Amino acid sequence: MRLEGLPDTHLQLDYHLNYIRGLLSSGFASLNHPRDWSLSHVHSPGLRKEFERITEGMEDALGFTHTISVGLERARRAAAEAYSARSTFTPGEHT
Repeated sequence: MRLEGLPDTHLQLDYHLNYIRGLLSSGFASLNHPRDWSLSHVHSPGLRKEFERITEGMEDALGFTHTISVGLERARRAAAEAYSARSTFTPGEHT
């Protein structure tokens, strides 16, 4: 099936993204553990190798995202602690 105006590469990308969305939304595949995905239905060594390459990239990206979120959380906590230490308020005290 060819949609007018869309190059084949866009259609292929759309197909793959929809396939991945379906796997994720059904609970069949978890982005947190891509190496646990079953490849029993893949018989081509080339496709298996490509999957491994993509999986490594996903793990790197997820690790980076986790590192950034941990760093942001630490920065937020440090800022909150610095603010609360600086802005102590004693009832009845006016400055």
